[in-house]
Amino acid sequence: MVLLLSYGAAARAQEISEVYVTSDTLRVYFRQDKTVLDPQFRDNGARLREFSRRFGELLSNPQSKVRSILIVSGASPEGSSTRNRYLSDNRAKVVYDYLTQNRLADPSRVEIESRGEDWRGLAARVRASDLPYKDDVLEILDLPEWITEGGKVVDSRKQRLMNLQGGKVWRELYDLYFADLRGTRVMIAYNVLKQTPRPVKTDTVTVYVDRPDTVYINTVNVDTVYIRETVNVSVSVPDITPQPQLQTKRERPFYLAVKTNLLYDAAVIPNIDAEIGIGRGFTVGGSYQNIWLRNGAYTKWYRVEGFEAGVNWYINKDKRPFRGHHIGLYGQMLTWDITIDGRGYLAERWTVGGGISYGYALAIGRRFNLDFEIGIGYLGGNMHEYIPQDGHRVWQSLEPFRWIGPTKVGVTLQWLIGRGNSNERRAER
Repeated sequence: MVLLLSYGAAARAQEISEVYVTSDTLRVYFRQDKTVLDPQFRDNGARLREFSRRFGELLSNPQSKVRSILIVSGASPEGSSTRNRYLSDNRAKVVYDYLTQNRLADPSRVEIESRGEDWRGLAARVRASDLPYKDDVLEILDLPEWITEGGKVVDSRKQRLMNLQGGKVWRELYDLYFADLRGTRVMIAYNVLKQTPRPVKTDTVTVYVDRPDTVYINTVNVDTVYIRETVNVSVSVPDITPQPQLQTKRERPFYLAVKTNLLYDAAVIPNIDAEIGIGRGFTVGGSYQNIWLRNGAYTKWYRVEGFEAGVNWYINKDKRPFRGHHIGLYGQMLTWDITIDGRGYLAERWTVGGGISYGYALAIGRRFNLDFEIGIGYLGGNMHEYIPQDGHRVWQSLEPFRWIGPTKVGVTLQWLIGRGNSNERRAER
């Protein structure tokens, strides 16, 4: 019976207590010198959607209660302090408007911390780094923002950083950290139940109770004996049925570029090219070009047809396709029939080859690049030489065609298609 009572006590729901929790739940970023919240910039849209989903679940959960919401905004330190204060204040306001207009936050519970130039954020990043000049930078960041003598400003933290090692350190800090300082964080403080009681169900078990009784013989108390009886008792049993897990779906970026080589277009050779990202900066693609013109009276031909396929690796820290330098491998099939200055040159069937390429994708718009590319490799086959005469070809020779050198050149206009496949200005990366 003692074991049964212990089991029943362990089966009771535990006492519930509240715990104060602070969570950094959202980070969004802004373009340089801008206060517009752009969903396409640095995956802001995906983070906002995920935040709205998670925050909505928090608000609908009866076991949690939001106490306060803190919006922390800032700006990178380049430019004037007055302008950076304006940017920081308005970036906080944009996020505040998003939360209140979408009914995610009670305005009375929202607090705003606008840092202006986010020196604290810069110091934290430098402190966590292994930069060779780390100690020098942290020493300057510990100085007052404005250094005065006799009531006059004679120097500043920013000016000393900009002069450190002739400006080299400032430029490196700009490239490494400033883009991350142009952001806003949302931190939510809320109460949550430490332990959630599980539903219980009742069950009936059979136990045995030994009831004492007395035996008399001729009115003399001989002994005390125990009579076993069966008793049914109801107990609470924890429900250990597994709870369904909420599955979240993340939207993966999709990178596709449709292209045309402007050099071929200038030579009146229609062409089309497509390239698709396959992960970690790698792409695969293929192209086709074809022109077939003929002046029948003089047997003058202008015919070019070709196929190309290859793989490219875009070299940048974000490992994103269609951005910056790239190297690649390619294969080609090409045929032609061209008349130049009264002589004709005809490839016998197809010439084949391949090589290595180097290029640079230059952003010229949000969804457009100019890609400058050159390839060095081998192209081989056979080529006829002839003279067009009286509507016929007068064959002159058939020689092997072997070429080692540039086999690919392009100034290509790229149209970027897909989720997350867009450009930002260099200063904003």
